[in-house]
Amino acid sequence: MRPWILMCVAFTWSQVSGMGQEPKSIAPEAQAVADRWGGWSATTAPTTIALMNYDERQILIRHYREALSSRTGANAPYNRAKIEGPEYKYALVNLGDPEAVSEFVAIVRNSRVTSPDFEHAFHVLLRSARPEVIHLLAPEIHIDEPFRFISRGDAGPLVPKPYAIAGAMLSIAASASAFNPDLRKWAADNRKVSVEHILPMMREWWGKNAHLIKGGDFYAVRPGADLYAVQAAKDKLIFTQREEYFNDLMAQGKDPSLQENLSDWQERILPSLRSATPVAHALPQVEEGLPRHAKSIESRESAGVPRLPTYIVGILVMVISSTLWLLLRRKYPKT
Repeated sequence: MRPWILMCVAFTWSQVSGMGQEPKSIAPEAQAVADRWGGWSATTAPTTIALMNYDERQILIRHYREALSSRTGANAPYNRAKIEGPEYKYALVNLGDPEAVSEFVAIVRNSRVTSPDFEHAFHVLLRSARPEVIHLLAPEIHIDEPFRFISRGDAGPLVPKPYAIAGAMLSIAASASAFNPDLRKWAADNRKVSVEHILPMMREWWGKNAHLIKGGDFYAVRPGADLYAVQAAKDKLIFTQREEYFNDLMAQGKDPSLQENLSDWQERILPSLRSATPVAHALPQVEEGLPRHAKSIESRESAGVPRLPTYIVGILVMVISSTLWLLLRRKYPKT
């Protein structure tokens, strides 16, 4: 057998037998925590993690740290390949391991918004709903950058990093159970506001609550300006005035369905009403203040569609290539 075939077989076996799997052995104390919570995986919901006590989280953090060290080396840096690979880093971020959280935050802050590294790290932090991520990302929202759409091929339109980070901070505030119900409702409502207007709102909110979040007093954090409530009131006013305008037209014997009778409403009244406040849902390409690529990944995973790790894709390519080569050699042997 040719040497390169032996190398492919050895590489394939090492990948299948050693990567992308949970540790075969688990410390008794870690197993006890897993059993107490009905089983455990690296993608366990943040709401479940929030119910664990400090000691339970520390036991699981030690377990995943030891598993990570045995596979990649204690000082192995985080990078895109590892983010896509073993689940240990997802677990460590979800559990609030400071080192893991800081590593992913560093990737987000040091990468361009169009890079795959930013996309993956951004998504991991967003799904973790760790409240401490907010103050680690907060410096990014103070960078002045004009709002625009950024194209990245088939990923759809993206937004500049300060706007993406502001949307992420708002989404975490809406999801993290450490915050009080009023704060979470405010954040959930205002995720529906155009991402262009979320950035200044979050800058003001951060200025008033930074000391609480940095100090870990998350439950005391208060809501900020309620742009969604302003928009809802404005929408109601627009609807009311539209009905009154149409009623006036009919009282004058004019047909409100004719374009010629709507010019005053469309050219003067409606623009003046809309200009007074941000418009919710004004950007259909961006959902809930997140870059479209992050939203699409979240939708795909929530629908149960798996994302194959890079090493699995590589193995499949090598197996298919080797099979085709052998078939061609058998059909067209050397003479």
